[in-house]
Amino acid sequence: MIRGSIEKSVHSSNSKRDGFRKHVVMQDGATPHCTNEVFDLLEEHFNERIVALGYPKSKNMGIDWPPYSPDLNPCDSFLWGYMKDKVYAGNPQSIEDLKTVIQAVIESTETLTLQ
Repeated sequence: MIRGSIEKSVHSSNSKRDGFRKHVVMQDGATPHCTNEVFDLLEEHFNERIVALGYPKSKNMGIDWPPYSPDLNPCDSFLWGYMKDKVYAGNPQSIEDLKTVIQAVIESTETLTLQ
């Protein structure tokens, strides 16, 4: 599954943009994404332009992922907490309520907040 997602993304970006070879991939640090198999796949497409937790230790290249680094991952350090607070402020009472509130929060988040 991850192979297909990565390859689809790589081919899409590769065909639309010059300079793709300068792109750096930033891993999210989830345990299933930090395996040698995934690192090998990323390396196929990004060479050493990889920021990932445990990647330098495993492959002796790339940049290690500093957990909770706001300069590298604003979604983890700001956005998810911001959205979670908004979702739970509505006090959803069921899974359906939760889904509805999540969708509403996503749709109402201003572009400026995302920049």
